[in-house]
Formats: sequence, C-alpha cells, structure tokens
Amino acid sequence: MTSIAKLELVRNLAADLTSEVGFLLGNPLERHGLSVIPILMQREQDSSDYLNTAKALESGMLVLEETGDTVNIVLGRNIGDTVILIEEGEILAGDGTQNRIVVANTLIEPAEEVRVPVKCVHAPHPLSKGASFLTAGAGSMDFLTRIRLQKYQSIMTDVEHYRPEEAVSQEEVWSNIRRYCRNLGIEDRSDYNQAIESIRAKAKLMADELRHELPKATCGLLAINSEGEVVSFELYRRPGPFENRKGFIEALIVEHADNETKKARFEGGILAREFLKELKTATSEEVYSKEGHPNLVIAFKGLHGEAVVGPEEPDGNASIIYCSLGKTKKKR
Repeated sequence: MTSIAKLELVRNLAADLTSEVGFLLGNPLERHGLSVIPILMQREQDSSDYLNTAKALESGMLVLEETGDTVNIVLGRNIGDTVILIEEGEILAGDGTQNRIVVANTLIEPAEEVRVPVKCVHAPHPLSKGASFLTAGAGSMDFLTRIRLQKYQSIMTDVEHYRPEEAVSQEEVWSNIRRYCRNLGIEDRSDYNQAIESIRAKAKLMADELRHELPKATCGLLAINSEGEVVSFELYRRPGPFENRKGFIEALIVEHADNETKKARFEGGILAREFLKELKTATSEEVYSKEGHPNLVIAFKGLHGEAVVGPEEPDGNASIIYCSLGKTKKKR
C-alpha cells in the first residue's frame, strides 16, 4: 500500500467518526480538569478481530522472548489464530532479563514470529536468550511523547532508512528515566517500572472512577484539558482491547488532570468534532509512512503518535485498526 493510500485511511477514519459511521461520540465526562469524550462502537466493524498485548499474553496466544544478542529487539510469536497488536509504549517486564518499552506498534499474524522494536528501561540483569516477558501496561504519556517526537523527526528526515528502534536514542531514554525517578524519589534511578507503579498508585482512585463511568461499548476516547486543548486521542476498533489496556487512563490522569473544579468554559463534544473534522484533511507532512510498513507516524495539532493499518480484508480493503495520539502537559 502506498503512503498516499495509507494517509487516505487516516482521513477516512476521521470521516467515519465525524459522521458516526460505526462509531458514536458519547457525552463528555467532566473529571479533574479534563473533558473526556468516549468513543463508542455503534455496530460490528468490518475490520478483522484482534487481540492486544495484555489479552494475548493472558490467553497464552503470545510468546515474547529475549533474542540474547541485541537490546533493541524482542521476539514476538503468535501461537493463536487471531491477529495480535503489541502497542507502542507497552512496558515489557523481563523474567531474569532487561525490561523494555515497545517503541513502535507491531502486528503479528497467526503462526508468525516478528522482531518487536524496543528500548531498555531497566537493566539489573544481562541479556538472557530465551527469557520471557510479561506486560506491565502503558508507560507514562510524557515519556511516550518524547519517544514519538524522536521517531517523527527521524522519519521526516529520511523515510527510506527509518527504523524505529534506531530512531529512538537509548541515551535519551536513560536520561528521561533518571529524571523521572529523581522527581518521584525512586532510589534506583534506572528502575522505570518502579516509577510507573508509583505514579499509577497515586492516580488509581481517579482512574477507577473514570473507568466506572465509561459506557460498556467504549472503544476509545478524546481528552480535552482545562484550556480547551485536545491532549489525547486513543482508538481501537473494538471495546475489548481498550478495556484490557492496563495503565493508559492512569497515564492520562497523571499527565493532564488538575484540581480544576469550575465548569468548563467550552463544550467538549464540539471541540472533539472540530478536531476530527480537521483530521479529515490531514496532510502528508503530518502523516508519514514507510513503504511496506503498516504504521503511520503522525504529528497533528501538537499531538504525536501512530496509526496502524490492519491486515487486508477478503474484499481487498484495509482500515486503521488502532490510532494513538497524545501530548505532554505544558510546563508552566
């Protein structure tokens, strides 16, 4: 599929959302200085079903293993009969090996083994070939945005030689982890997993409250901060993967919630629709992709992230099966 054809899929997704074809924008939930607009699945999607990392590992259909000879790659093997999506930003906790963060969304078809691009986020052990991994959920939004910015700068500079595991600097990753752990008072300044667990604990009550209020058919959301800016757009094609994603809502709350208690000065639903309307006209300078690769690297309205093109359907068509865009909180 050409880059132009993939760009058109992003535009089509935005058009489906604005015209509510297959999706419905729910009523805004005003919580902790955020206006959260649930995206609901209205009817069964045409795209194939798939499992995300958490569900695939839980069901025993995904095996993640250490290569033993490179820190930037983990082997992912699909031993089930359903496509698996390993999400960008997922933290992989190694059993006797180094913990990693996934730096690009990765699709694994049934009976397929692929190389998953990663970076090290804790290295208490040497690499151990064949060691397994479990998921520790989504990383922080600030950390992920920094990774996404590096990827965007790399692909827009040299799309032909773009490789996500090389676009992201390990030195920059360690620098961000040290800063993160220092700010949280974590004794081991290299233990990103401990830092993540610490901030999730602080956000747990607010996150649980928000999850409880999201409608059952929620397959994604748009979040708008107290200044009226869209700060997160997260969309799966089905409710299951969104519900199974550990840590995403905590990451959103940690990054963008505040103590704002006044009624919002804007209508969240209107701003969400305006954002999607603009996404319908996204340009090739905002959405980059590499020939032969299913991911689109996006920089749009101050947000960075990726969209993933799913496997081709029997009728020859394809669609975006996952899109995740976010930004960090402005430093004051």
